[in-house]
Parts: sequence; structure tokens; C-alpha cells
Amino acid sequence: MGDGEARVIHGDAGQILLSIFEGGGSARFRLYFRDPSGQAVPPPARLFSVETFRVDGTRETFDFVPLGDGYLEATAGLAEPHEFEATLTVTGGDRDDTYELLFVEHDHAPAHDHSRGLRAFVLGALHIDHGSGADGHSHGAP
Repeated sequence: MGDGEARVIHGDAGQILLSIFEGGGSARFRLYFRDPSGQAVPPPARLFSVETFRVDGTRETFDFVPLGDGYLEATAGLAEPHEFEATLTVTGGDRDDTYELLFVEHDHAPAHDHSRGLRAFVLGALHIDHGSGADGHSHGAP
């Protein structure tokens, strides 16, 4: 898939993996889906969006469209640095769900000033895992 580490959201229906894919153009968010046993499944019939919050106060919202191999990809590119808080919103069904995530650069710059702080790593019972892949370079999926 070309994605490296991912933010993994664990839910009753399985997992949502949010990644930043960097390959052949501008970096973009991707969403992958797994059933409770960890097997890849097609995207559910719901709407997904991500809003980023950077330490300088800028915000950006990303919508998603289905692409090959059963994943969703953001319709707009993601600027560097890939260091921000993000809120994933899942709309549809009987309720809307939101998940708070944190992306931190590890290898593009020699040092980062974390003194300003970021809003939150996790809200509620959200659990974040960090997976890794062999292909491509990313800050986010399997």
C-alpha cells in the first residue's frame, strides 16, 4: 500500500486506519478499514472527513473519495510539516462519531518546538497504535 505508520482507531465493528501517504505527488490522507479479526474490508457507506489543527492556529478540512484496493483518499493534498492534531469525523448511521488524533514529525526536521503544546492525544476511550509498512514513506497506514 505504500504507507508507513498509521493511527489506528479501534471500534466495535473493527478498525479505521488513518495514514498520510506520500507517493507520486502531494501527500494525502488515506483511510483503510479492517474487521475485528484484522482483515481488510471495503469502506463502509458513511461519510468521512478530517480537520487538522496546527500550532499556528490554521485549520484545514479534508473530504474523502473511494479509490482502488478498498480505501478512501483525501480530495486535497496535505502540506508539510505533517505535525498537527486531527479530528476524524464519521457521519452516517444512527450517530456521528469523532476521534482525536495527533501526528508528529519524526524525521523531516532536526528538532521541533513542542513547548506550545497540542490540544490532545486522545479523547475518551480512543486507542492509537503505530503500525509500519515496507513501501513508500508516510506518517500514517498499513
